[in-house]
Amino acid sequence: MNKYRLEALSDGVFSILMTLLIIELRVPDIAAKLDKIVLLDALVNINSKFLAFFLSFIVITMMWVSHHTFMAKFTKHINRTVVILNAFLLASVSLVPFSANLIGTYTYNQTAIIWYGLNIILVGMMSNILWYYITTNESLRNNDHDPKELLQARIRTSLNPFFAILGIIMSFVLPSFSYVLYAFPVIFNLIPRSLDVVEKAFGIDLEKIAEKVVK
Repeated sequence: MNKYRLEALSDGVFSILMTLLIIELRVPDIAAKLDKIVLLDALVNINSKFLAFFLSFIVITMMWVSHHTFMAKFTKHINRTVVILNAFLLASVSLVPFSANLIGTYTYNQTAIIWYGLNIILVGMMSNILWYYITTNESLRNNDHDPKELLQARIRTSLNPFFAILGIIMSFVLPSFSYVLYAFPVIFNLIPRSLDVVEKAFGIDLEKIAEKVVK
Protein backbone atom coordinates (compact mmCIF):
# COMPACT_ATOMS: atom_id res chain seq x y z
CA MET A 1 0.00 0.00 0.00
CA ASN A 2 1.16 3.52 -0.81
CA LYS A 3 1.94 5.63 2.25
CA TYR A 4 1.82 8.87 0.29
CA ARG A 5 -1.75 8.29 -0.91
CA LEU A 6 -2.80 7.81 2.72
CA GLU A 7 -1.05 11.05 3.67
CA ALA A 8 -2.75 12.89 0.79
CA LEU A 9 -6.17 11.59 1.84
CA SER A 10 -5.54 12.58 5.46
CA ASP A 11 -4.32 16.05 4.48
CA GLY A 12 -7.47 16.53 2.41
CA VAL A 13 -9.74 15.56 5.29
CA PHE A 14 -7.92 17.85 7.72
CA SER A 15 -8.14 20.80 5.30
CA ILE A 16 -11.88 20.24 4.77
CA LEU A 17 -12.51 20.08 8.51
CA MET A 18 -10.61 23.34 9.06
CA THR A 19 -12.83 24.95 6.42
CA LEU A 20 -16.04 23.54 7.91
CA LEU A 21 -15.33 25.30 11.21
CA ILE A 22 -16.06 28.69 9.66
CA ILE A 23 -19.52 27.70 8.41
CA GLU A 24 -21.16 28.33 11.79
CA LEU A 25 -19.76 31.88 11.92
CA ARG A 26 -22.63 33.68 10.20
CA VAL A 27 -22.99 37.40 9.70
CA PRO A 28 -25.60 38.73 12.20
CA ASP A 29 -28.92 39.73 10.66
CA ILE A 30 -30.07 42.97 12.26
CA ALA A 31 -33.06 45.15 11.46
CA ALA A 32 -31.18 48.45 11.67
CA LYS A 33 -28.69 47.89 8.85
CA LEU A 34 -26.89 51.21 9.37
CA ASP A 35 -26.80 51.15 13.17
CA LYS A 36 -23.16 50.43 14.04
CA ILE A 37 -23.90 50.02 17.77
CA VAL A 38 -26.54 47.38 17.14
CA LEU A 39 -24.18 45.51 14.81
CA LEU A 40 -21.37 45.72 17.36
CA ASP A 41 -23.67 44.28 20.02
CA ALA A 42 -24.67 41.48 17.66
CA LEU A 43 -21.01 40.63 17.02
CA VAL A 44 -20.28 40.63 20.76
CA ASN A 45 -23.18 38.22 21.24
CA ILE A 46 -21.48 35.64 19.01
CA ASN A 47 -18.01 36.05 20.51
CA SER A 48 -18.26 32.55 21.97
CA LYS A 49 -18.55 31.15 18.44
CA PHE A 50 -15.39 33.04 17.45
CA LEU A 51 -13.54 31.58 20.44
CA ALA A 52 -14.80 28.08 19.63
CA PHE A 53 -13.65 28.55 16.02
CA PHE A 54 -10.13 29.69 16.89
CA LEU A 55 -9.67 27.06 19.62
CA SER A 56 -10.86 24.24 17.37
CA PHE A 57 -8.94 25.48 14.32
CA ILE A 58 -5.69 25.43 16.27
CA VAL A 59 -6.56 22.07 17.85
CA ILE A 60 -7.14 20.51 14.41
CA THR A 61 -3.95 22.15 13.13
CA MET A 62 -1.93 20.58 15.94
CA MET A 63 -3.58 17.22 15.25
CA TRP A 64 -2.54 17.55 11.61
CA VAL A 65 1.03 18.48 12.58
CA SER A 66 1.19 15.42 14.83
CA HIS A 67 -0.20 13.17 12.09
CA HIS A 68 2.17 14.60 9.47
CA THR A 69 5.19 14.19 11.77
CA PHE A 70 4.50 10.55 12.53
CA MET A 71 3.77 9.63 8.94
CA ALA A 72 6.75 11.52 7.51
CA LYS A 73 9.40 10.77 10.14
CA PHE A 74 8.47 7.54 11.86
CA THR A 75 6.48 5.55 9.28
CA LYS A 76 8.26 3.69 6.49
CA HIS A 77 5.47 1.47 5.17
CA ILE A 78 1.76 0.98 5.81
CA ASN A 79 -0.61 -1.97 5.67
CA ARG A 80 -4.36 -2.55 5.74
CA THR A 81 -4.50 -2.22 9.53
CA VAL A 82 -2.83 1.20 9.37
CA VAL A 83 -5.38 2.33 6.77
CA ILE A 84 -8.29 1.19 8.97
CA LEU A 85 -6.85 2.75 12.14
CA ASN A 86 -6.18 5.98 10.24
CA ALA A 87 -9.80 5.97 9.02
CA PHE A 88 -11.03 5.76 12.62
CA LEU A 89 -8.67 8.59 13.55
CA LEU A 90 -10.04 10.79 10.75
CA ALA A 91 -13.60 9.92 11.80
CA SER A 92 -12.90 11.09 15.35
CA VAL A 93 -11.32 14.33 14.08
CA SER A 94 -14.35 14.86 11.83
CA LEU A 95 -16.48 15.32 14.95
CA VAL A 96 -14.54 18.44 15.98
CA PRO A 97 -16.58 20.93 13.85
CA PHE A 98 -19.78 19.65 15.49
CA SER A 99 -18.18 19.84 18.94
CA ALA A 100 -16.96 23.37 18.20
CA ASN A 101 -20.46 24.43 17.19
CA LEU A 102 -21.80 22.85 20.38
CA ILE A 103 -19.54 24.82 22.73
CA GLY A 104 -19.97 27.94 20.61
CA THR A 105 -23.72 27.73 21.15
CA TYR A 106 -23.75 26.39 24.73
CA THR A 107 -20.48 27.80 26.01
CA TYR A 108 -21.02 27.31 29.76
CA ASN A 109 -23.21 24.22 29.55
CA GLN A 110 -21.41 21.36 31.28
CA THR A 111 -22.74 18.76 28.84
CA ALA A 112 -21.28 20.70 25.89
CA ILE A 113 -17.95 21.13 27.68
CA ILE A 114 -17.76 17.43 28.52
CA TRP A 115 -18.69 16.47 24.94
CA TYR A 116 -15.86 18.62 23.58
CA GLY A 117 -13.42 17.04 26.02
CA LEU A 118 -14.56 13.53 25.10
CA ASN A 119 -14.04 14.36 21.43
CA ILE A 120 -10.44 15.41 22.14
CA ILE A 121 -9.90 12.25 24.21
CA LEU A 122 -11.26 10.09 21.37
CA VAL A 123 -8.88 11.71 18.86
CA GLY A 124 -5.95 11.30 21.26
CA MET A 125 -6.84 7.68 21.91
CA MET A 126 -7.05 6.85 18.20
CA SER A 127 -3.79 8.74 17.53
CA ASN A 128 -1.93 6.80 20.20
CA ILE A 129 -3.33 3.46 19.04
CA LEU A 130 -2.23 4.20 15.47
CA TRP A 131 1.24 5.43 16.43
CA TYR A 132 1.79 2.58 18.89
CA TYR A 133 0.87 0.04 16.22
CA ILE A 134 3.25 1.63 13.70
CA THR A 135 6.22 2.22 16.02
CA THR A 136 6.10 -1.30 17.51
CA ASN A 137 5.91 -3.00 14.13
CA GLU A 138 9.36 -3.62 12.71
CA SER A 139 8.11 -3.86 9.12
CA LEU A 140 6.26 -0.52 9.28
CA ARG A 141 8.34 1.85 11.36
CA ASN A 142 11.24 3.91 10.16
CA ASN A 143 14.22 2.90 12.28
CA ASP A 144 16.29 5.84 11.10
CA HIS A 145 15.18 8.22 13.86
CA ASP A 146 16.29 9.61 17.19
CA PRO A 147 14.60 7.67 20.07
CA LYS A 148 14.36 10.90 22.07
CA GLU A 149 12.55 12.61 19.21
CA LEU A 150 10.05 9.73 19.02
CA LEU A 151 9.48 9.89 22.79
CA GLN A 152 8.87 13.64 22.57
CA ALA A 153 6.36 13.06 19.75
CA ARG A 154 4.54 10.48 21.88
CA ILE A 155 4.43 12.89 24.82
CA ARG A 156 3.03 15.69 22.67
CA THR A 157 0.37 13.36 21.27
CA SER A 158 -0.65 12.39 24.81
CA LEU A 159 -0.97 15.97 26.10
CA ASN A 160 -4.33 16.67 24.43
CA PRO A 161 -6.25 13.71 25.91
CA PHE A 162 -4.56 14.12 29.31
CA PHE A 163 -5.55 17.77 29.65
CA ALA A 164 -8.99 17.00 28.19
CA ILE A 165 -9.55 14.61 31.10
CA LEU A 166 -8.51 17.37 33.50
CA GLY A 167 -10.86 19.77 31.66
CA ILE A 168 -13.78 17.40 32.07
CA ILE A 169 -13.06 17.05 35.79
CA MET A 170 -12.78 20.84 36.10
CA SER A 171 -16.20 21.25 34.44
CA PHE A 172 -17.75 20.01 37.70
CA VAL A 173 -16.03 22.80 39.63
CA LEU A 174 -15.33 25.74 37.31
CA PRO A 175 -16.65 25.11 33.77
CA SER A 176 -15.04 28.18 32.19
CA PHE A 177 -11.56 27.01 33.28
CA SER A 178 -12.05 23.79 31.32
CA TYR A 179 -11.32 25.75 28.15
CA VAL A 180 -7.97 26.85 29.55
CA LEU A 181 -7.06 23.21 30.13
CA TYR A 182 -8.24 22.25 26.64
CA ALA A 183 -6.12 25.03 25.14
CA PHE A 184 -2.97 24.44 27.21
CA PRO A 185 -1.50 21.60 25.07
CA VAL A 186 -2.01 23.73 21.97
CA ILE A 187 -0.19 26.70 23.49
CA PHE A 188 2.52 24.41 24.86
CA ASN A 189 3.11 22.79 21.47
CA LEU A 190 3.26 26.17 19.73
CA ILE A 191 6.28 27.15 21.84
CA PRO A 192 9.50 26.05 20.07
CA ARG A 193 11.47 23.37 21.97
CA SER A 194 9.01 23.54 24.87
CA LEU A 195 9.77 19.97 25.98
CA ASP A 196 13.49 20.75 26.08
CA VAL A 197 12.72 23.67 28.40
CA VAL A 198 10.66 21.41 30.69
CA GLU A 199 13.40 18.80 30.62
CA LYS A 200 16.02 21.29 31.81
CA ALA A 201 13.72 22.94 34.34
CA PHE A 202 12.87 19.66 36.10
CA GLY A 203 16.17 17.88 35.54
CA ILE A 204 14.63 15.17 33.35
CA ASP A 205 16.86 13.26 30.97
CA LEU A 206 14.53 12.24 28.16
CA GLU A 207 17.42 10.75 26.22
CA LYS A 208 18.07 8.12 28.90
CA ILE A 209 14.36 7.46 29.31
CA ALA A 210 14.00 7.06 25.55
CA GLU A 211 16.75 4.44 25.47
CA LYS A 212 14.73 2.32 27.91
CA VAL A 213 11.15 2.81 26.69
CA VAL A 214 11.50 3.44 22.95
CA LYS A 215 12.23 0.41 20.84
